[in-house]
Amino acid sequence: MYCQSKSNLRPINLINRNQLYLLEKFINNNYQSNIAYLPNGETDLHQAVYRANDIVVRYLLEHGWNPNQKDKNQRTPLHYTGLMDIKSFVNIIQLLCDYGANINELDLQHNTPLNSFILVSKYFRPYYIEQCEELIYRDIIIRYLWCFLAYKADINISNVFGNSPL
Repeated sequence: MYCQSKSNLRPINLINRNQLYLLEKFINNNYQSNIAYLPNGETDLHQAVYRANDIVVRYLLEHGWNPNQKDKNQRTPLHYTGLMDIKSFVNIIQLLCDYGANINELDLQHNTPLNSFILVSKYFRPYYIEQCEELIYRDIIIRYLWCFLAYKADINISNVFGNSPL
């Protein structure tokens, strides 16, 4: 069962609002980490990564959230990097990997986090370019790739469709 406060606040609401002091109260009252509560099996950590909130990601990892917890599509929080604000995800990739995330974990379609990032960056390229100039976008993509490679991402793993990050 998903934990709620008397005011109907859930930990995910606190994550969205960046209210760590209230999230700490949940944790101090035996809130269980790694509970998948959304229909697709996401945890609080998946949501914090999806929302590109590196402060909350760090906080959750420091308090025992599992960086390798999978949702129903077998995606770990690392698979969620690159889905929203691309400017802050390099820090999140580093955090997750420093806390033991498997950089080459496969989802249901055998996409690694790097493969997922490449697919998403191709699809959302026009949206990302609206967020920043073309040169900045290219710099961010290069930073992502270097970050994945620094943590030993395998560029040769192909998904079920035969696509690799190359």
